[in-house]
Formats: sequence, structure tokens, C-alpha cells
Amino acid sequence: MNVLRDGGFRLHKWISSNPSVLQSIPEEERAKNIKGLDLNRDALPVERALGVTWDVEMDCLLYKFRPRDKPPTRRGILSIVSSIYDPLGYIIPFTLRAKIILQELTRLNLGWDEIIPVTEMEKWNEWLIDLPKMADFQVNRCVKPHNFGEVKEYEVHHFADASEMAYGVSSYLVLKNATGQSYSGLIIAKSHLAPLKRMTIPRLELMAAALAVKLDAFLRRELEIPIKRSVYWTDSTIVLQYIRNEDKRFHTFVANRIAAIRDQSVPSQWHYIKTQCNPADDVTRSMTADELKANSRWLVGPNFIQQNENEWPDDPTTTETVEENDPEVKRRKDTQVFTTDTDQSNTVDSLLTHYSSWHKLKVVVAWILRVRQHLLNKTKGQTCDERSSLDASDMSKAEEAIVRYIQQQTYSKEYKALQQSTAVQGDAAIQVANSSPLSKLNVQFTDGGLICVGGRLQNSPLDEQTKHPVILPPKHHVVKLLIQHYHSLSGHSGKEHVLSLLRERYWILKGRQAVRQVLHNCFTCRRLRASPVEQKMADLPSDRVLPSKPPFSYVGVDVFGPYMIKQGRNLIYFPPWSTRDYQVGQ
Repeated sequence: MNVLRDGGFRLHKWISSNPSVLQSIPEEERAKNIKGLDLNRDALPVERALGVTWDVEMDCLLYKFRPRDKPPTRRGILSIVSSIYDPLGYIIPFTLRAKIILQELTRLNLGWDEIIPVTEMEKWNEWLIDLPKMADFQVNRCVKPHNFGEVKEYEVHHFADASEMAYGVSSYLVLKNATGQSYSGLIIAKSHLAPLKRMTIPRLELMAAALAVKLDAFLRRELEIPIKRSVYWTDSTIVLQYIRNEDKRFHTFVANRIAAIRDQSVPSQWHYIKTQCNPADDVTRSMTADELKANSRWLVGPNFIQQNENEWPDDPTTTETVEENDPEVKRRKDTQVFTTDTDQSNTVDSLLTHYSSWHKLKVVVAWILRVRQHLLNKTKGQTCDERSSLDASDMSKAEEAIVRYIQQQTYSKEYKALQQSTAVQGDAAIQVANSSPLSKLNVQFTDGGLICVGGRLQNSPLDEQTKHPVILPPKHHVVKLLIQHYHSLSGHSGKEHVLSLLRERYWILKGRQAVRQVLHNCFTCRRLRASPVEQKMADLPSDRVLPSKPPFSYVGVDVFGPYMIKQGRNLIYFPPWSTRDYQVGQ
């Protein structure tokens, strides 16, 4: 406090539930409501801290609501429900009733300002009548009880549950001191309404389990205490089987959530609990204010979490596995699958069309080639490349592999003929059939297995790639990526410049047409070429179009003009409003 004061940051309006702390603070620095109080006799007031009502004397959180008079419409109900501030979810079982009503009105497709039906009106009025009773509901601000002593161990227990209406999680912090005493308290709870589109209960239970691991990560990140372990509880045996599964594959919805659960927890942390003992059942089925106040289990959790692990409920699902006929399990095909060249080409084509960037495609192919070479070296007992990054040679090999595959697929007949002729004749320049689109290019077959343009530049000092560019088809997806790459590198320049850059390494058949099509679909170029928007002129005013007034009815003419007045040696204009003020001569 003194350090902040020395830096110019004066902290004041102090309040505390401990009278000795307040006595150590000067009276002028205390909060307004406790100035002048006798801290030894007078009770401390009720304050608001971070949007929550705080009874300073009892050191507990209160929930006193004064809802405004709103019409019984979707808009009015949403306004009242949204005004209830409950960041830690202590009164979720009560507020869930109102949220369910609001979701039902949404399902009925009512307008925001339409009067709600009679059935929902009765439920809403009952909830409004019940709302003032929440003023008697209190939650201790401090999870640790008084005179508990030093805490030696912290545990967090998460309970997950779901119903047709909602799914949620309630988390409890368990404290253990040096004498062996234990205490547990609700630290946070979350609840979400079930989607309007109907879902199965096992899927909702799985979503609750995924929410539990998210809450655990949040608590470990925010709490500044060493948590020894996290324990998860659910009353769904199907979810436990999903989490412990090791041999079956699931559909995407279940597989994604199982992956999220297994990333932040291990199956041994998950346990079974009966529904009647599960406190998370309260966050999925609404409760009245009286039921919530009478429910002692909600704020402290079940008794067994304060006991040793050997006294926890038995788990009946440890030996059960997921059944083959489960609707979430992917069916296995009984027919034997044979790998063919067509299947391999389809796989490679899917890989090539998956990416929309030439650079990303080369990086992926380079890594695939690296892994392939690594496995081949291991099978032969040779030294493996242990580099963790790619270099220029890897990218060059990937580029050659992509181009070679495109040529083999597009010009398969020509490729086989050139390959056979080269093996027999050993000549670099070979003729192809006159019906081939490559017949006029005097093609060559390189040592790397690429078809290139022959040309007449053999004696030129240009680079080998420029003298003999690689031939590519005009309509392949990879060719479009290549054109987009050079178009972007050239700063979205025109067709001829992009084509000239491409022809330094590649010869695209009908290249000008292919480049024109790609540039025509370029969003950046279309935006830059767009003509500026012109504002539409407004209508002429009535004074200019009505013939009732003669010309110059609203025009004033100063026939006299300004007077030039000599003031001393200066000439000035008068009156000053007739023209601008300036002096002439000296």
C-alpha cells in the first residue's frame, strides 16, 4: 500500500470481513458504508463486489434480485434472465427453469414481442414468484472453513450429467489438513441447454464429460494452489466404455470428444456414480428455490469424496467393452481390400487437391518423401536422416515428384513411350506421335524422369531449366496453384509478366489462356480493378423546379459594391462582409 502511494497510486475504499484488518486501515481510506462504524459492536454492511452481493459480516455471497417490470414476451424474459449474474454457477439449478422456458419459446418460433402461450405463462409466473425466495440462499465466500488449519492436500472432483433438457458439470474442491480432516465445497458449476435439434442421451452425456475436462483445465490455470489430482464422475456407463475403449473406431462426433477427453485426462481418472448420488443431476433438472435451499448436497458434494479412495462407490463397468452394434461405432467391412494403382492414384489426387497453396503442398510432399526415405533406410540398416527441418534440396525433390506424377497421369501414353525409347536408344530428344499435344515441342526426357521442351537454345548460356522448361497441362489443380503462386510473387502483376516468370521453369500448354483464367478469378485483382462507386445525385429542390416564382426571386445583387476607404496610408474595403478583408498599398 505504501509502495503504491509512493508511485502516485492511492488505494482507498477498503473493506474486509476481518475487523482487525479494518482497524489497521485509516478511517478516511475505508469504504463509505463502514466509516464511523464501531468495529467492535456494529455489524458490517452488505456490499457489492465484482457484481455479486457480499454480506461482509457473515462473509457469504447473497442473491437478492429485483427484476424490472418486463412484458411476458421472449424479449422481456431474456432481459430478466440475463440480468441474473452468477459467474460461478451456484444457482444454476434455479435459473435453469427460466432458460428452459426461453428455449421452449424459441422452439415455438415466437416473435420477440409476441405474448407467450398460456402454458409457458403459468411456468414463467411461478418462477417470478419464486425469485424473491432466493434472497435467503447463501454461499460461503471462502471455500476453506474457519479453524480448519493448514491445508496439506487439494483434490478436485468433477461430476458430469445430462438429461433431455440440459447437460452440465459441478466441480468440488476437497481439502485435507494435517490431522486427517477433510472438507469439500462447490467451486464452480456449468450448465448448457440441450440443442434444439434432438440428440441422444449418450451424446449429451459425452458432451458433459468433455465439458468436465475443460473445467479442470480452467481451474488448474486459474487457481493458485497445488492440486494433487483430478477425479471425474459420471453416471453413464456408455461414456465410460467410450473413454476406456482401445480397439474400436467411432464416428466423427464421438471421436472428436473422446480425443479431447483423452488429451487432458486418462481413463483411470474416470469413475462411475449412481444417478441418485450424482450432484450434477441438479444442474440438468431444474429446482425451485425451496428445493435448492434444502439441498445440502449441492454446496458440499457427496460425502464419499471426503473419504479414502477404498471407500468410494464400486465401478461396475471396469470389465465391460463397447458393443459392436453400438450406433456410434464405425462398421468394419468384411470384404478383403486389395490395393491397386487406381486406389493409389486416387489417394495422391486427393492429397494434391486438398491444398490451396503451392508452398504448403510442396512442404507436405517433402515431409512424406523424408519419412518414406527414413523407413527405407531403416529396413536396409542404413543411416537415417535425423534432421528436424526441411532444406532447399528437400523442396526441390518434392517439386520434381509432384511434376512427375502430373505428367504420368496426364500424358501417360507419351510418358511410357518416351521412357521405353530412352531406355533403348539412349537419346535425349525423341519424337512422339503426331496426334499427341506434345508433338510440336521436340520433347526431351531428363534423367529425373521429367518431360521437357527441346527447343533450339542448347547453345545458349541460360540455365538448363530456362532452356528446357518442364511441360505441364493447362487445367490441372496444381498448375492453377503454380500460377497463383507466381502471380502473388509478382505483386499481382498482369498476364504477360506472370507468363514470362512461369516460362523460366515451366511450359504450360495453352499457358496464356490458363494464366488469364486464374487472374480473372483472383479476388485481389478484381477488387483493385473495380470501378469506384459513384454517389447518386439527389433530386433538385422544389425552388428550382416549381414555375410559380420568376427568375432571380431568391438572388441578391450588390449593385454598389464595397467602398474603398482610406485609413491612414492604407486602403480598406467597407463594409467588411461584402468581400474579404485585406489591405492595399502603403
